[in-house]
Amino acid sequence: MKIAVSGKGGVGKTTVAATLSRLLARDNFKVLAVDVDSNPNLGIALGLSPEKANDIVPICENHELIHERVGGEGGVYKLNPKADDIASKFGVSTKDNVNLLVVGTVRVAGTGCMCPAGALIKALLRKLILEKDEIVVLDLEAGLEHLGRGIVKNVDILLVVLEPNVKSIITAKRITELAKPLGVKKIAGIVNKILDGEEKEKIQSFEKEIGIPILVTLNYDPLVFEADSKGIPLLDYSPSSKVVKAIKELKNELVSYSRLSR
Repeated sequence: MKIAVSGKGGVGKTTVAATLSRLLARDNFKVLAVDVDSNPNLGIALGLSPEKANDIVPICENHELIHERVGGEGGVYKLNPKADDIASKFGVSTKDNVNLLVVGTVRVAGTGCMCPAGALIKALLRKLILEKDEIVVLDLEAGLEHLGRGIVKNVDILLVVLEPNVKSIITAKRITELAKPLGVKKIAGIVNKILDGEEKEKIQSFEKEIGIPILVTLNYDPLVFEADSKGIPLLDYSPSSKVVKAIKELKNELVSYSRLSR
């Protein structure tokens, strides 16, 4: 199963991606968590110390690896470089034996990226999504740019995390519209920071406006912010919180969906 987690900045997608990855690993699945954000924070959310997380060099900044696999002298480089061993060589073990791969994001002027680093990342993500025999959870860059580069193409499920506010809903709607032509098998929403008593009415309106089913709602919980401020994963700081319980329900639903779709 290949899962991509997207959404507007600050909606909680990294917390969802990290908690979901660890819960799946606790069910004895082999899990690879991939940070495709330009500001990688998935390592800390998975339980790495800030020092260890900061020591990880994103694949997009590993110039020696890029030169070795892609070349680039005189503007000539391989469009389909070897990438099937990168996860095993550069992955970092985190809590619950989740393997973390920090890819990062290549930024260039204009649309798309015709550069050696971009070629390697494209080949790597294609290998992870199409060929990796494990659960892969992609923590995508906030916003819409990753959709323009086709990163989510052919994932099994795209989870769109949103908050109950206008800007977040607009972003979620745009993500959905851009993702539908890319071959994503299923697109579903997660509503975060919702207040008690608002669920039914708001969920129905979100589903209608965005055009996707809402799989789970995450209640507003100050414990999430306390955990973030202390740099402690929510799963360790408050394992019995409402948010963790809701993500467990999400995990169970994704596993059931994966088995039914085989």
